[in-house]
Amino acid sequence: MTRLFNPCRKCRENICALLSGDLPAADRAEAANHLAACADCRTYRDQIGSMTAVLGASDELFSDIKLSEATQMRWAREFESATEPTRSIAARIVLNFLDWTRDMIWPCRRIWAGLAAIWIVILGLDASQRVDDQARASRAPSPEIMRALLAREGFVPGPNRPSKERSAEPSRQSSPPRSERGRESKPSGA
Repeated sequence: MTRLFNPCRKCRENICALLSGDLPAADRAEAANHLAACADCRTYRDQIGSMTAVLGASDELFSDIKLSEATQMRWAREFESATEPTRSIAARIVLNFLDWTRDMIWPCRRIWAGLAAIWIVILGLDASQRVDDQARASRAPSPEIMRALLAREGFVPGPNRPSKERSAEPSRQSSPPRSERGRESKPSGA
């Protein structure tokens, strides 16, 4: 869990304040605990401490060098311009997002890569399933073809085959019923 939040980076941001004594007590205790456990941060603290000692003794080391008022003002302006954030809101958002990815995603990059690979496989399978469904749907004959086939086979009336009402067989000469046939064959009047 400590790798996710990168405590070394946070501790190194507080080391200068710790060495000058400007770090709040709660943060000081947290930084001291981290320094006790992390050799790299202790080395960084020692390097910063040696530079701070040199800069703190600058009055004695560089007592013969006197800066002019103009040089001091120029340095002050350059320092202020260097420390002022001149980035737009979009740039700050992007930089904050990059910091977040460095803290959260990069330490677990293999896990994230595995998840991305799984999602790519799932999306690929889904796309192939859709292609199969579309292929099955395109293989089915259209309704017009089915009607023409059924009409040709005689199951439904079609354009070339008349319906049952129109296709009545040629009418036979209707013969009278048997009861009437017998009367006609016998001569009447006897």
